[in-house]
Amino acid sequence: MGRGTEEFFTGTSYVAIGTLSGSLLTVIFNVLAARILGPRNFGNLGLVVTVSGIIGVPMGMCQLGALKYGSGAQDDSVRSRIISTLILQVAFKTVGSIAMYLLFSAQLSNVFGISAKNGFSL
Repeated sequence: MGRGTEEFFTGTSYVAIGTLSGSLLTVIFNVLAARILGPRNFGNLGLVVTVSGIIGVPMGMCQLGALKYGSGAQDDSVRSRIISTLILQVAFKTVGSIAMYLLFSAQLSNVFGISAKNGFSL
């Protein structure tokens, strides 16, 4: 095997080890959370995790461009400008997501079947 092939398999094995250990920790956390929280509260936790995953998708889209252009930039000033732009984009999307939640919290509670007594709506 060539040097490039060995580097590829080494890098792939690091990703595989990280993915497997992260999955194992997630399983352990879910089992402990289910035991500690009980069925109703674990369902609420699952709902919050799902909604946060959905909201995180548009925020993650900012990172792709920053990763592509930031890794290719040779100058530190260009790289710092890309990073600061990424931070601003994520901040604006966070504020926008919170504003959307505040505006539509009652409708979201109805869609997801959460009553106000559970503490998930304002």
